[in-house]
Amino acid sequence: MYCGINIVRRSYGLHVVRGSKPLNRSSILKADAVRRCGFSHTPCGMSFTRTFQKAGYLPARAYGENLAWGQGELGSPVHTLQLWLNSPPHRKNLLGTSWRDLGIAYERGHMFGRDGVALWVLQLGRRH
Repeated sequence: MYCGINIVRRSYGLHVVRGSKPLNRSSILKADAVRRCGFSHTPCGMSFTRTFQKAGYLPARAYGENLAWGQGELGSPVHTLQLWLNSPPHRKNLLGTSWRDLGIAYERGHMFGRDGVALWVLQLGRRH
């Protein structure tokens, strides 16, 4: 998924984003909460910024995220990237010009009452 995101960004003339340990940690925290409490940017009643704070990414100049889930091929990296590109708000996040950092979490298994679900959390940010 990291490579796919940067291939897409380069195809639009944008700079690449680099992996960030704090954003990876934040993405994992968000994925775990989404898995437990439901598909939402604010699962378990937590604020949107909670995982960014807990992982030590804040303060930051900008931050955002995309979520996706699907079963089988619908949860593949290629399909997920296409889904985000076809959705105006997700596309805006993916192709944001201010992003420098990237974190990704991926979980697969039984969730949302279904088997074989792939869950993706993409977080983007810029600290300075």
